[in-house]
Amino acid sequence: MALPDPSWTLELVRRLSVESEPDVVEAWTAILVRQDAAAAILLLERWLRDPRTFPTSARRDLPGSGLPRDSFPGLPARASRGFPLGRPLALRTLAAVALEELEAASVVPELLTLLSDPDPDVRRAAAWSLEGLTNRPPPASGEDVSALARAYGRWFQQNGTQSREVWLREGFRLAGFPVGPLDAHAAPTLVRALKGPAPVAWNAHRALCRIAGAQPPGSICTFEETQAYWERWLKRHKVRGARLKTRAK
Repeated sequence: MALPDPSWTLELVRRLSVESEPDVVEAWTAILVRQDAAAAILLLERWLRDPRTFPTSARRDLPGSGLPRDSFPGLPARASRGFPLGRPLALRTLAAVALEELEAASVVPELLTLLSDPDPDVRRAAAWSLEGLTNRPPPASGEDVSALARAYGRWFQQNGTQSREVWLREGFRLAGFPVGPLDAHAAPTLVRALKGPAPVAWNAHRALCRIAGAQPPGSICTFEETQAYWERWLKRHKVRGARLKTRAK
């Protein structure tokens, strides 16, 4: 894919910053994510502080990457779905969800502040995203917002300077699936981790996609089908040194 024209990207970001029509926001954001993920992350970071809201009857989910996370058991439905239609949906909610699906670990400090947002939907989306980015279940009850914020805050003070791969590996270890670097050698353990708790299974799936250089076909849309796909894929491929065939048929 050709690199995006910087002037085009900047103009699209500018328009998205003021657009009020939900369908236009959804379509243009999808284009931006496909063409320039880095620019999309910068825009979505701004949206974490954006006061705009959309009617839930009109909005659609912002695009993410890979298999929808709500296919995995133990994980809440994608945070931008399932809210009552009687109240508007904050753009902050949609941004928090999309940033997790783009694996934007740099936004963890801002997500921590959103745990104290007055909008309960925003708080739910922030907690959901922190769970995925840190690869560990909530360190406190989701019903106790202040306790959740304190617990995640303490965790970030201790681990915030580490890379996200370290967060992922520690989450796998705590769940009973110790791995080294997330490369081809980790594939068998990651396939086993698909049976682990949330969000370990979700992050194992994403790591396998990176190792394989491919994602399950679009016809696969449930956790059980995804798990079976990766088990078949592992049987067809053999690890030789640090190399692994990268195409799943």
